[in-house]
Amino acid sequence: MSTPKKKWYKKWWIWVIIAVVAIGLGNGLGDSEETKETASASTTEQPKEKVAETKTETPKVEKVKEEPKEEVKVEKPKKVEKKEENKSTISMDEFNQIENGMTASQVNKIIGGKGSLLSSAGSGAYATEIYTWDGDAGWGANANVTFQNGKVMAKAQFGLDK
Repeated sequence: MSTPKKKWYKKWWIWVIIAVVAIGLGNGLGDSEETKETASASTTEQPKEKVAETKTETPKVEKVKEEPKEEVKVEKPKKVEKKEENKSTISMDEFNQIENGMTASQVNKIIGGKGSLLSSAGSGAYATEIYTWDGDAGWGANANVTFQNGKVMAKAQFGLDK
């Protein structure tokens, strides 16, 4: 025995569709009535004001006498290379000498100069700083050393000669 089919108007999804369509139509009609009211109010008032404005305000054009233009010589700025006093490069041998637990001054002594501060986070007992040095192997070569509480915690390099 088969169960009798429900009539179309007794299915739940039909009522969901009807509700969505009704809400959409309600929003669409409500918006259009409001816009029509504001549009009709503004169109009825605007022509009167515009006519009055155009009659009272007519700009006058005056001819301006042109003066001869002077040539201006612009000198190109000279390139000034910044010399960074503490800038030093790192080699693979120097990188291999760095060990966990070393202080920043020990690392700077090995490399021959202080690196650039890349990132810092925390304070006090949880201070973490990452310093970076350019590699001597060429463009893009670099090394990063992470210090936590003033001691080496991690190191990484890219492109240093091996």
